[in-house]
Amino acid sequence: MNAPPWADLVRVRLMYGRDRPRTLSALAEQLGTSRRIVEKAVEELALSGVPIVTGAEGAYLTQDPAELEQAALALRSRALTIMRRARALRLTARRHERVQQTTIWTETPRDFGEQIAGDSRLARDILRQAAS
Repeated sequence: MNAPPWADLVRVRLMYGRDRPRTLSALAEQLGTSRRIVEKAVEELALSGVPIVTGAEGAYLTQDPAELEQAALALRSRALTIMRRARALRLTARRHERVQQTTIWTETPRDFGEQIAGDSRLARDILRQAAS
């Protein structure tokens, strides 16, 4: 896989060693581009087999397999956290699909029935009660 030019520019600016990280923001500023472009470049380098470790302190290169394993575990943990959040959002969306805003009107039951939109269970129950 050929790395794009941004990836090459980022790679030559990364140093080996945990004690020499470079922040993605600093790399972006140095290269005169956005942080997102640098993130994509780092991702492409990592996917092409370059031993890059990223963390809160920045990105750096390593030759230590244990460091790469540790970084892989941290990424896995982050991915699982993101998946749990995505699941929670999907469940919340489903709950919100079943909820319909209710309003109490002061009009007569006939006018009341005309104002209710939709065919939700709640609307049918209210109409049934108003008609009886």
